[in-house]
Amino acid sequence: MTPTFIGGKKQAGISGGSQSPQLMEAFLKRNLNRHFYYMMEFVILKSYNDRDKISLQFKYREYKIMRNIKITIEYDGSRYQGWTRLGKDESNNTISAKIIDVLGKMTGEKNIELNCGCRTEVGVHAYAQVANFKTSSNLSTKDIQHYLNRYLPMDIAITEVEEVPDRFHAQLNAVSKTYVYRMTIMDVPSVFERKHTYHCFKTPDKKAMQQAALLFIGEHDFRNFSTAKKSKNTTREVYDIDIYGDNEEMQILIQADDFLHNMARLMIGTLLDIGFGLRKKEDIEAIFNGEKAVGNPCDPKGLYLQEVEY
Repeated sequence: MTPTFIGGKKQAGISGGSQSPQLMEAFLKRNLNRHFYYMMEFVILKSYNDRDKISLQFKYREYKIMRNIKITIEYDGSRYQGWTRLGKDESNNTISAKIIDVLGKMTGEKNIELNCGCRTEVGVHAYAQVANFKTSSNLSTKDIQHYLNRYLPMDIAITEVEEVPDRFHAQLNAVSKTYVYRMTIMDVPSVFERKHTYHCFKTPDKKAMQQAALLFIGEHDFRNFSTAKKSKNTTREVYDIDIYGDNEEMQILIQADDFLHNMARLMIGTLLDIGFGLRKKEDIEAIFNGEKAVGNPCDPKGLYLQEVEY
């Protein structure tokens, strides 16, 4: 069995009449390697001299296998326009744009698509964002991680890289997402915390906030707790809200199946208003029903994407 060359490109074939599928399969197995596969095309040719005689002609072409790579990312979102910005507001100063730029230089590939588990907004941070991309590069996962961490900005870090099944999609396969909001409560906050936590000059009423948070639990239409201009489905399910801490730092944790644009920030902003006595817990139902307007979103500098579950 000798490879033939057609049109200047290598295309292997089997000449000299018909060959059995078993012979072709054995030939393919000997010639396959990790990064290439071969597609067979079977053409059934009927002989004009003998209608009962069928000749099988085999051809196969060489294609690159696209590996699916999953990455876990930690970042300080202070100086970025969120994970990504679309349409007229599209910007290169986003987390995804920085990563895609380095991926392109690493692989030599163009138009890399980077799917994320949860799109964080302007100024929001992440402890463990998840994303995936496809590449034909044969670099090991360790080499990919080293390259990305070497050339990405100092406020973006790749904490884990793994090769995953082709069907894995960071956004579509996510089953829950968790945000945590950090607040410091002191007269003079630490200079090392000021950029990454929300500072309160007085302690909010934690018990009042915990009681109000129960009204968010379950499945609701969150259109009034979002700034999304267009969204076909605004129903989301909140699995859990936990408010904990002491007299120096408090945290609000929200876990849901998904979040609308600015949904987490508006929910937290409403809970803080209740904690400071500016609203009552009954206002949450009124906002859901459109009877009252939602207030201001919380300051993004204290908000972190903590986890995306699959």
